[in-house]
Amino acid sequence: MNGWYNHALAVTATGTDATSGIASCTSATYSGPDSGSASVGGTGIDNAGNVSAPKALSFQFDATAPTVSPKPVRGADSNGWYNHAVDVAFQGADAVSGIDTCTPGSYSGPDSGSAAVSGSCRDKAGNTAAASFPLRYDATPPSAATATPDRQPDANGWYNHKLVVTYSGTDATSGIASCDAVSYDKPDDATATVSGRCLDNAGNPGAPAPFAFKFDSTPPKLTKLAANPQDGSVALAWTASADVATVTIVRTKTGAGKPMTLYDGKRITSFTDKKVQNGSRYTYVVNAFDQAGNQVGAKAAGDPSAPLLAPRRAAKVQGGTTLRWRPVAGATYYNVQLWLRGRKILTTWPQGPSLHLSHLRPGVYAWLVWPGRGKRAQHRYGPLIGRSTFVVKG
Repeated sequence: MNGWYNHALAVTATGTDATSGIASCTSATYSGPDSGSASVGGTGIDNAGNVSAPKALSFQFDATAPTVSPKPVRGADSNGWYNHAVDVAFQGADAVSGIDTCTPGSYSGPDSGSAAVSGSCRDKAGNTAAASFPLRYDATPPSAATATPDRQPDANGWYNHKLVVTYSGTDATSGIASCDAVSYDKPDDATATVSGRCLDNAGNPGAPAPFAFKFDSTPPKLTKLAANPQDGSVALAWTASADVATVTIVRTKTGAGKPMTLYDGKRITSFTDKKVQNGSRYTYVVNAFDQAGNQVGAKAAGDPSAPLLAPRRAAKVQGGTTLRWRPVAGATYYNVQLWLRGRKILTTWPQGPSLHLSHLRPGVYAWLVWPGRGKRAQHRYGPLIGRSTFVVKG
């Protein structure tokens, strides 16, 4: 090929003799060494025994295959793995006849951890040699990732503080290199979503996997808690935001006993504690919770006592007395009635929480007080503050 011989060559000499004729000629076989200027000599003998001068045949001989080296056109995509088609060039070397041609190779699947690309080179003498390039190939993304939250919902299917969602997956060929871990702490959203995926060792990303949940980290509002002491009870009232779902009320009696839960249930904005003793002091803690378990609390104290302060019930007085009662918030005046032997003997409207009475004749008196609001002519009265009795001695 190309003027080269690449395997053993038999050379036979021929000759002519004008007188006695040719008796014989020599023959020889050449099988090396490789050379670009090899030669084989030969002679002839005529029938008279005369030997001709040697005659040489020159030629090119190369019986050795070239050496072949693979060279990929680019490096691996990730961690020694290829994840899309790769071309491999093959380079040859030949010390005698030189390289004629080399054939490239390419690989685009199937996925394998022990794939190979083969190629060959041929020298100018027609000798060929092959080589292979080993590679790891994975063009398939990992399976869909699985999302796992770091805990169950905090309350009623809601999360109320930072949530971390980790992802896991599988890959049949190169294996998983890493998976996302996604955290969420805002904004509040009943349709919150995070998304994550896994990456295999060949650099293929898996499809994003969503994780939907409900999130609310904002506590509800509870304001304007007031404790209104009454005779034998304490009335609590407050303002609560619309997202309050449940309420608890805990009472503590100053100087005695453990805290007592008075109420634990659905949303309310008022409560009357009727199991108290006049003259004692009570502290109330009201806690409000939303559906997500967020909590807000407030505290108030109340001292229940008889609203009619003096004279005490059935007290004995001489000639006259001063009536006193607990003031009522928002009252602009009061209506006081005085009764004797079942007959009303006085109706009056003092502006403050007291009324002095003098020159009373002996007997048992009953008195009642109502709060008035606005102008007296409007006759707007609140609930009865209280009723009591006293005795005027003769």
